[in-house]
Amino acid sequence: MEKDKLVPIRDIFEECNKNLGKFYLPGENITIDEQMVGFSAQCPFCQYKPSKPYKYGMKLFWACALDRKESKLEY
Repeated sequence: MEKDKLVPIRDIFEECNKNLGKFYLPGENITIDEQMVGFSAQCPFCQYKPSKPYKYGMKLFWACALDRKESKLEY
């Protein structure tokens, strides 16, 4: 059985995605973007990227519609 790495923030993560999903209406033009958020505490899903300004952090992926302002957070 796979261990859930998001256990500490699972409730917040699910609630955020549920609410963002209500307003996320992508058009024809959609792209995926990634963002490294600086975070230095110990957690199982933090990454080390020596070439980034924040060397330790969480990588987030965004689905962005070019003709809309809303985005949806993905892990």
